[in-house]
Amino acid sequence: MKNWAAVFWLLSILLTVFHGASFALELGAFIKLPVGTELFVLQARQTKNTDEYYVKIMNGSNRGSNVWILMNPSDPVGKLFTQTKWDHQAIPTLISEEVYYIHLYRDTEGRIDEMTLQEESHVAFQMRQRLQDSVFTTLGDYLPLTNHFNPELATDGHEACPAVPQKQNGQACQAIVATKLPPQLLRLIAFEAKKSGEDPGLVAAVLQNESNFDPYIENTYEKNLCSEKGKCSPYKWGKGLAQLGATNAAEYGLDWNTEIPRPAACISAGIRDPNCLSELIQKCEGYSNSALKPISCPQFAIRAIVQKLYFSMLPSPYAWVRDDKSDKLRAIDIGSYLQQSEAEILRSKVSIYNRGPRIINSYVEFFDQKSRFPKSYGEAWTAVRVSETPTKEMGYQILSKEFVNRCYVWAVAGLCGETPKSSVIGQFHEQFK
Repeated sequence: MKNWAAVFWLLSILLTVFHGASFALELGAFIKLPVGTELFVLQARQTKNTDEYYVKIMNGSNRGSNVWILMNPSDPVGKLFTQTKWDHQAIPTLISEEVYYIHLYRDTEGRIDEMTLQEESHVAFQMRQRLQDSVFTTLGDYLPLTNHFNPELATDGHEACPAVPQKQNGQACQAIVATKLPPQLLRLIAFEAKKSGEDPGLVAAVLQNESNFDPYIENTYEKNLCSEKGKCSPYKWGKGLAQLGATNAAEYGLDWNTEIPRPAACISAGIRDPNCLSELIQKCEGYSNSALKPISCPQFAIRAIVQKLYFSMLPSPYAWVRDDKSDKLRAIDIGSYLQQSEAEILRSKVSIYNRGPRIINSYVEFFDQKSRFPKSYGEAWTAVRVSETPTKEMGYQILSKEFVNRCYVWAVAGLCGETPKSSVIGQFHEQFK
């Protein structure tokens, strides 16, 4: 039975050839979909040797039309993308059941079918709901865009590994000094990091950047947006040590809406004060068996950071990249390049924690333009958008000058080579010795 879709497709083509255009219109006219067409996937069906997608065209002269396309999974006509759960950013995938977008790499044909989406069936209802819930609009609909109107743009061209990178107006990026932590907090961080095999210096660096070790801190910019009509995203605002929002705190075991009352010892230095840390740990022990823990509990918030760092690289992402020799797409494990050294693992995780899949997409863009993968985060950052790059309209973000977090990565982990001892991670490594 699985082959009937492919059989029907073949018959419709043959009948169109032998019986003329009028019969084609009866079955569903075929239209050409050129290179660069972007498709939102409403439904995916697999036959023995073919994947069939029911899609909505998102750009070009046929924008808005619904068509069926066929694709050989071992020789796809386009790159396949799933999307991140909380902000709908496009990220590569090879799994047809996960696909939300297709960016066509070669010309192909689509069979028009406007009726299936309008049917009064459960499947059609699910497709309409998917279209409503999942088609990308703008990042601001999912996350507060802190520097959207005044982005920090690098001004030192596209140099991969400058000694001191620049930001807008030629200003030099500023080094960051790692906070001196008390032994009790170092032991807690090391304990949670060790359970997942994470680098405690990385965990401490993320803690410092996200919250400066204040378990009650809130992102006031993001929170103020929620006081303005129509500007509050479902994420709301970042809270606590891990700076998680209302849409993703529960993913890491935290209750965004529940806090332990702030002890007096936590007012000035947060959990850098041993008394604050001890009191909060004691108050939070009663929640150990709860599915969700208060977001202000330090032991559980640190665990959430570790989990987010750990799962950011699992499973290793695969993607389709251009093969210069065959001019076809081939599947490559991007994860192995993101993890080509201990130093690059740290940089990749720092970047993913802050900027999601942008670094993964930048590795793909770099390969497609230079026929090799970047040797470092610094090189990946130099990848720029070209005419063949999937668009931001489908949620495809890359690092580039548009979303520069290079200053932060440089200060925390360096851009190239070994992790500098002067970096935040390098400084914390000394404290953990």
